[in-house]
Amino acid sequence: MTIFKSHINGRPLLIDEDLDFSNFDFSSSYPLLGIKKAHVEGEFHKEKEKIIGSLTVNATLILEDSYDATPFEKISEISEEEFEIMENEDGEGEGFIIPEKFIVLEDLVESIIRSSLPIKVLKPNSKLPSSGKGYQVLSEEDETNKEEEHSSPFDILKDLDL
Repeated sequence: MTIFKSHINGRPLLIDEDLDFSNFDFSSSYPLLGIKKAHVEGEFHKEKEKIIGSLTVNATLILEDSYDATPFEKISEISEEEFEIMENEDGEGEGFIIPEKFIVLEDLVESIIRSSLPIKVLKPNSKLPSSGKGYQVLSEEDETNKEEEHSSPFDILKDLDL
């Protein structure tokens, strides 16, 4: 759905739409691999020449697990309140930069979803894989504890066969 910025004025422009992401390319959107179903509700209005939006997105997301890289589905509800649609990054305001004269709602919703995802996405009951032959898997805690075991930077040289 395309919304022309010139159609947004002081009165709220109400949004209540099902969105289709079947033609989207998610290849550079890690850990977001796709969006199956999405429904967006909310509004856009103008305040002092600024376009302000408030949207709630209900979507079925296809995400990649950070531990084992397997895809999984997650039903999410994401609310983004009182954000600004900015023409460019001017250092003022919080929102999304859309320099065009129109807002493509699917692009905006994808940006809202991506900005809401945590850095490490884990499916339910996901566990760090175990070590195997020729490699060792350490959590951040294990690595921190390992660093604390060595009191001197030269202690690591004790283990070398010279």
